[in-house]
Amino acid sequence: MQNRKALSLLIEWLKFIDYIDQDILKWVKLSAVYSKENYRSDVLIDHLTLHVKKTPKEVGEIMLEMLSADIYCDYQEEEIRQIVSSLYNENQGGIADKICVLYGEKGFEFLRDIYSENHKIGNFLNK
Repeated sequence: MQNRKALSLLIEWLKFIDYIDQDILKWVKLSAVYSKENYRSDVLIDHLTLHVKKTPKEVGEIMLEMLSADIYCDYQEEEIRQIVSSLYNENQGGIADKICVLYGEKGFEFLRDIYSENHKIGNFLNK
C-alpha cells in the first residue's frame, strides 16, 4: 500500500519535465495506475494537458493506462476534451478513438461530439 502512494506522488514531478521520453513514459504510466491514491488523478490530467502538443502519443498512452486501471476522471471534462481534441489534431486518432470509446462504454457522453466530429458518424460506440 505504501508503494502505491509513493508511486502516485511521482505524478507531481511531471510538471517539471519538458518532454516525455520513453524512460519518463514508463514511470508515468506506472504512476498513472495508482493516480487514485492520494487523489492525484486530477493532477495527472492537468499535467498531461501541458504535454499533449509536444508528445501526443505518449500522453495518449498514459491516458489509456489510466483507463485500463478503471480510473475515469469525469470531473475534468474540459481538460480531457482538450487532450482528446489535441490527439486527433496531432494524428493520434487511433488513441483518441480508444479513449472516446472507453469513456462512452462507461456511460460518459462528454466526448461524443468530438468523436462524431472526427468520424462524421452518429454511432458513438460502434466504430
